[in-house]
Amino acid sequence: MVRTLLIFLAALASCFLYWSLYAYTSIGIDDAQIYFVYFRNFAEGHGFVYNTGGERVEGFTSLLWTLLGAGAYAISPLNFPYFLLLLNGLLVGGTLLLIDRGMRLLGGQAWTTLAIICFLGYSVLTPGYLDWMLISLMETGLWAFLLTAAVVSLLYLQTDQRYVYALSALLALLVLTRPESMLWGIYFIVMVVLTYSLQIRKLQFRPVSLMAGAFVAALVGLVVFRLSYFGYPLPNTYYAKMSGDLFYNLFQGGRYLFLSMVQLPMFWFFLIISLVSLVLLVPKLGWHRPAPEPLSKACAFQLVLAGTTFLSFMIPLYTGGDHFGMGRMLQPLVPVYFMMIFNIPFWKEATGIHFKKARTLAMGGMVLVVFPLFYFSAEVPLHRVPEQKTPISDEILVARIGRADAEKLNRLFAPLATMPAVGVSAAGGFAWAYKGYTFDMLGLNSTAMAHSDSEREGVRKNHASFDVNTLLEIKPPVFHGYSHGSAVVARFHQQEEEAFHPLSQQGFKDLFVNEIFKGVFFDPQFQQTYIPAVIRHPQVPGLIYQAYFLKSYLPELEQAGYRVRLLSMADVRKGFEPVLE
Repeated sequence: MVRTLLIFLAALASCFLYWSLYAYTSIGIDDAQIYFVYFRNFAEGHGFVYNTGGERVEGFTSLLWTLLGAGAYAISPLNFPYFLLLLNGLLVGGTLLLIDRGMRLLGGQAWTTLAIICFLGYSVLTPGYLDWMLISLMETGLWAFLLTAAVVSLLYLQTDQRYVYALSALLALLVLTRPESMLWGIYFIVMVVLTYSLQIRKLQFRPVSLMAGAFVAALVGLVVFRLSYFGYPLPNTYYAKMSGDLFYNLFQGGRYLFLSMVQLPMFWFFLIISLVSLVLLVPKLGWHRPAPEPLSKACAFQLVLAGTTFLSFMIPLYTGGDHFGMGRMLQPLVPVYFMMIFNIPFWKEATGIHFKKARTLAMGGMVLVVFPLFYFSAEVPLHRVPEQKTPISDEILVARIGRADAEKLNRLFAPLATMPAVGVSAAGGFAWAYKGYTFDMLGLNSTAMAHSDSEREGVRKNHASFDVNTLLEIKPPVFHGYSHGSAVVARFHQQEEEAFHPLSQQGFKDLFVNEIFKGVFFDPQFQQTYIPAVIRHPQVPGLIYQAYFLKSYLPELEQAGYRVRLLSMADVRKGFEPVLE
């Protein structure tokens, strides 16, 4: 009991320490802000909608996280982000206890303690793990806890069939947490059958049928719910992000894995250890023998751990990865990676090496080699975190800027009877704060854009679903896009003379803002429908706004007392500092 409490407190202390490096932020990344919008709308009785009174849309990845967050919002609309931070901290603590429990099955208490210390060292000293599990306010911590619990349950199932109930329940919860659960559920069921057969144990139908039944029932139930409520079998985010071209996904997924391993070289080590383990296991599987010997428990455990590790690297290849840095798709399985490394009984059996003095060497090695490696091997070392130099810091800044932009537009459009709909690309922080209708032009929260015929290729991952025809059908009066970065189409100014025509920016055709909107600014139909302009209102002094506006909407603004000036190519950009590169 004391040991459990100490481990849990160590995890919470690590989380608090890491949170302090981010100045105790509670805003999360911009994608977390999208969750916040759904939390609020569901808790207030509007259902799963992105805009109050708008269409039902599953613009979130995790149904379970959305329900948990909506419950937190219902309890405290002002303080629910702190509940999410606390929940993430508890999940990190629970994951550490799962490592302790799994390692006790694999080896002695001394090696278990070393594994826990090593994992804690990695999570604190190497930016990435706690950034995603804690700071992001996404469902990643929940996903990591459930996956680790499923792996540990699978290990214990090798010795006690009662764990089939826990594993069955976890498979159902995984289905409610992320779409990749469809692959993981199949994997866990196959692994149960495989490990049983390799240990020449009688495979009982009841455990396998219970697992498969729970998995299929949860999956079918979720699909039926989606079809009846949203009209589609998969989340809207899937349709907005995924390409149907397998080879394109393989290329993007390979690129994602390579960049993740460049940012965090420890992932190379994890992948190599899994491959070495699988190679060492091949002779022990006994498929080449007429009467194979039963696979030992240590080898069966390593098969589960190494197989899980290898699959975690293969899933991004199939899905194409994502645009987030610091190995977001790999971080949830890091606890399993460490259990694989510290499965000492397997390494003894596979290599014939005895580890009598290895514990002392391992402790010294952690202090002299491993911990410094954790600290300095990352592309962004730990001491750069307070300087807001991590990819997570950039994502948090995007959320802050989105909120700030929305608050400014709330003030600017306050004289109007109805706030205009605004088209944006960074759709989290803006939608959370804006009082009018927010149109997500990248389609995560718009079924029309997500199900358009636009190509999902050739643009940065998860930023390829914009479709000009859909935009011209919906016609939001304000085309905002985003205001952060060195080249944008929307900007707030102190002086009207600072406004510039977006196309006057040098090399605009090659810039990211033109890339994600697929060159729409040069489309003749778009140019006939939208025009860049700068507006101000005498009742809102000091707030001058430039963007693309629907041409037919500008007379309405003028009638409401707004001063409107159309921008021409003579309005070139004057010097200003980019908010975010």
